[in-house]
Amino acid sequence: MVEHKVTKHYSKIFTSMLIPVFLLLPYQVLGCTIFRTVDKNGNVLVGRNFDSEREGGRIWFISSNDKYNGMAIAEQLGLNMPYEGINDKGLFVGISAVPKTQLPFSLFRPIRKSLEMVKLILAQAKTVDEALHLFSKYTVVFGVLFGNPVVHYMVVDREGNSAIVEYVDNKMVVIKDVSHSQIMTNHFISKPEIGSDNKTSFERYNAVRDGVGKTHTAEDVLNL
Repeated sequence: MVEHKVTKHYSKIFTSMLIPVFLLLPYQVLGCTIFRTVDKNGNVLVGRNFDSEREGGRIWFISSNDKYNGMAIAEQLGLNMPYEGINDKGLFVGISAVPKTQLPFSLFRPIRKSLEMVKLILAQAKTVDEALHLFSKYTVVFGVLFGNPVVHYMVVDREGNSAIVEYVDNKMVVIKDVSHSQIMTNHFISKPEIGSDNKTSFERYNAVRDGVGKTHTAEDVLNL
């Protein structure tokens, strides 16, 4: 593992980049939502909430070097296991918990835990397409007992491109944005009939879907 020069800060700056962030362990999710939209002026807006009764967590600002991007990440399980982050190329990656399902596995690709993929993508990618290429190169393993919960991912770049990556029914599924917004809560977007372990997942998804068209500023994101 290549070491990065790391400086730890608790700062309002990171909160303004990931609006809003409340830290928790993914398997204690009470309701988490991520959405991305582009306003009429072309500004890319990302809204993110984690609701939890758990306290604690760390925000890290990691400097770039000749090989890896700089980034800001939020975690509770260690530096290599963040829940979300944004890098110095403007790429955002966030996760939310989803139900257990049949997951693809191959010994012919490098193996990474679900949360390890967040930092890996931020360190090496600057666009959504680059992030998707990296996802395809790894076998991602899940299991909350080992700190790698079952999750899906949203990736957003500075150009406004976005995609959701899910592992369901023994395959990796990519849902690319086809409009000016994309939404992810606690159910599979590619297979919603599986349902959710969170009783408000579909309600929150519909609420954001109905309100995101009126979201034009960072304040609107917070209010939604």
